[in-house]
Amino acid sequence: MDNRKGRIIAIWIWTLVPVLTQLWIVTEYRTDLIIRDEFRHILPRVQHLLEGEFSFAADLWANQNVHRPVLPLLFIMANAYFASWNVLYETLAGFAGYVALLIVLTRAQLRTFRTIGLDALSWSIPVVSFLLFSMTSWKIFYMGYAALQHSFSILGVVFGLFVLGRSERPLRALSGAALLGIVATLSFAPALVFWPAGCFVLACKRTETLRDRTLHLALWVAVSIVVVSIYMIDMAPRDLHFSFLPRLLEKLEFTLAFVGAPICNYNLNGAVIAGLGGVLALPALALYLVFFK
Repeated sequence: MDNRKGRIIAIWIWTLVPVLTQLWIVTEYRTDLIIRDEFRHILPRVQHLLEGEFSFAADLWANQNVHRPVLPLLFIMANAYFASWNVLYETLAGFAGYVALLIVLTRAQLRTFRTIGLDALSWSIPVVSFLLFSMTSWKIFYMGYAALQHSFSILGVVFGLFVLGRSERPLRALSGAALLGIVATLSFAPALVFWPAGCFVLACKRTETLRDRTLHLALWVAVSIVVVSIYMIDMAPRDLHFSFLPRLLEKLEFTLAFVGAPICNYNLNGAVIAGLGGVLALPALALYLVFFK
């Protein structure tokens, strides 16, 4: 076996190690209990469905804090109705979403590396796998509802930005990205950042004329305004947390710690430093690819 073949095999083995390990943990130590948010917020809605008192506005569209988890709720209600609410199905569906996310990120990386002339198959692929299926994220996979929300949301955002950045058939790409953005937004509230992020992606596309880029950007802004406006319908003011600015530093620390948690989850300062590194590295890499490659 030559060195390249051995390297390829090693890369894919190390990519699969965290996936299979996390899968074993969630199936071996899972519980059929409905806990935390699922017990407080989801159980009453499922009861309404099973008792024939289901209402779209009160049970499906109603917000949960700042979230409108319409798509995870649809999955859970179907699971409750047809499979007696088997929590394992929620966990496996959320896990499958993370596997799909790994595939999307791997494809995007392979394509990008080939475009800029780097070795497409690199050790960064297992690094991404270790981040997605980090042992510090076991709670997300353990709670099937959380796995659904996170995987649907992150997959929609990442895949949507990947589709939006494609140069072939830009209008079709824009439409597909908008649909993926809606999927993400109706899964978990942080996906709202997808819409302004899409503006940045469109503004940086160098494969279009200035006129086409401006037209597509204006169309994207219009779609974003419509989606966000519909999302905010009947959102209770107390759920919007307007106290953000007075506690800006605290919120910033929380955000950076959240981003850095897969690297250093059990040390706040370490998680903040790791999160700051990730936040600074991503736009720096994006600008490098846009202007120098």
